[in-house]
Parts: sequence; structure tokens; C-alpha cells
Amino acid sequence: MQIQPNSPDTNPSLRFDPTRAARDVQKSRAQAAEVPSQEASASELDAGAARVKEARDEFRAQRQERISNLRENYTRNHPNLIEDGVKAARDDYRDKLEVRRQNTGATKTDSDKADTIDIQAVPTRLNDEVAKRLDSVDSDRAEKIQQLRSLYLDGRLNTRELIERAAKRLLGGS
Repeated sequence: MQIQPNSPDTNPSLRFDPTRAARDVQKSRAQAAEVPSQEASASELDAGAARVKEARDEFRAQRQERISNLRENYTRNHPNLIEDGVKAARDDYRDKLEVRRQNTGATKTDSDKADTIDIQAVPTRLNDEVAKRLDSVDSDRAEKIQQLRSLYLDGRLNTRELIERAAKRLLGGS
């Protein structure tokens, strides 16, 4: 038995075509509408472009208005961000400080002196304290320090025996 392919339909109107109705409508519309001339289509394009530009400009104007309204409401609801509000807060703070200064009886110069440190006085004070400590050291200790100083200056302070003894102590040996 041999299977032969279907023969093509000789009458295409008998076949089912779901897009046929849409194609027929498009054909009828195309036949009804005349093809516009080139000049008419160019003027329509210019008019369309003008409408698009107007719509774009209107949209931009509305957007700028919305942004300015948002900024105005933001600053109105946050007075600390406005320059005048900041200045007013600063002045209030200064007034409170002045009232506090007057209540404590302190003058501006007294508070300024309390905040300063005399740097030159510190080394002289330390020098005096070191001199006092050195004077208070008993004479035996002073002699020993003098001997060590002279040995150090001569370069004989770190002898081989002293270094070996220190190494033994550091390493745990006797």
C-alpha cells in the first residue's frame, strides 16, 4: 500500500483561515483610504512634532512645579535647615551661654584663662622636680651613679663578664 500526499486544494475558500476576517478588513480600509501626498504627510509630521514638543514642555513645567513645591514643604517642615532658623538657634545658644556666665559670676577673661595651658612652665617645673629628686638621693647611691656614668662614658660599662652574667640571668641559668 502506498501513501500518496494530499493534493493541494483547488478551492482555497473552502479551507479554514482564522486570520481571513482581519485581512479582509485591512484590505477594505486600505482601498477606502487614499494614499496621502508627500507634502501632506510632511506637514502632518511637523504638526505631530510640534504637539510632542508642547507636551514635553508642559510635562517639564509640571515637574519643576512639583519639585519646587516639595522643596518648599520640606524646608517649611524642617525650620532648622533654613538659614534664618540656624541663625536663630545659634543666637539662642549664645544667649543661654551669656546667662550662664552671668549667673556664675565669671567674666570672659576668667573663662578664657581656664581654657589655656602655659606650656613653658611645665618643663621648668619638671626640671625642678628632677633636681630635687637627685638632691635627695643618698651619697652612696650618688657615688654608684657617678661610677656607672664614668664607666659608660669610657666605654667600659658593658664588659664581657657583665654581658655573660646578664645573658645567664635572662636565659634562666645561674
